[in-house]
Amino acid sequence: MIILPQRFQVVNGNSPLQAGYRLLALTVVFPVGAFIAGLLTQRLKFPHLWVLVGSAPLQVIGLALLGTLNSELPIQAATYGYEVILGIGFGITLGTCIMMIPLVVSKRDMGMNFSFFPCHLIS
Repeated sequence: MIILPQRFQVVNGNSPLQAGYRLLALTVVFPVGAFIAGLLTQRLKFPHLWVLVGSAPLQVIGLALLGTLNSELPIQAATYGYEVILGIGFGITLGTCIMMIPLVVSKRDMGMNFSFFPCHLIS
C-alpha cells in the first residue's frame, strides 16, 4: 500500500495524484475480499483458520507477481491484475481477522455490547 505509489512516483515518474489512482484496482477490490470472507465464514460456515490459510497464498501470489514487474518499462496492464489478486487476499484476511474477534475476546472486553438495548431496537 505504501511501496506501490512510491514506485509509481519514483520509477515511473507519476505525480502523487496519478500514483494514487493507479492504486485504485487494489483498494476497490479490498471490500470484495472482505465480503467473500463474510460469505465463507458466516454463511457457509467455513472455519476461520481455513479461510486465513486460503487467503495467504493469494497475498503471496499477488506480491510475487508485482515483484516480477520490469522497472524499466512503463506501467503495464498486468500491474492492475496483480493488484486485484493482492487486494482480494488482503480483504479476505482482514475480514476474517475482524470476524474472529468475538472468538478470542471475552464478552466483557468487547468494544460494544448490545445486551442493554431493548430487543425491538436490535432487529
